[in-house]
Amino acid sequence: LKANDDRSALLLKKELRMAMHVKSEYVCQVIAAKTTPGEDLMVVMEYMSGGSLGKRLVSTKYWPLTVMDVLILLRNVAHGMAYLH
Repeated sequence: LKANDDRSALLLKKELRMAMHVKSEYVCQVIAAKTTPGEDLMVVMEYMSGGSLGKRLVSTKYWPLTVMDVLILLRNVAHGMAYLH
C-alpha cells in the first residue's frame, strides 16, 4: 500500500498509531511505522520467536495438535481479542 493512496492509507496510518499503544502479551506489538521517501509504508513489529499463528496452524511440524494445544491457542486469541475490544 502506497502512503499516498488517499483514504485507505490515512485509515491505515491511524490504525498503526493506535496499535503502537497496544501493550499486551497476547497481541504482537507494533513498534514503529514510517513512510519512506518513495511513499511506501514500513511497519516494524515485535519479533515473535514462535512464528505467526497462521504459520503454526498450517505447519506439519506441529500437527497433530492436541485438544490442549487447541484450547491454549483459542484462550490466547480470546485474551488478545478481549484486550483489543
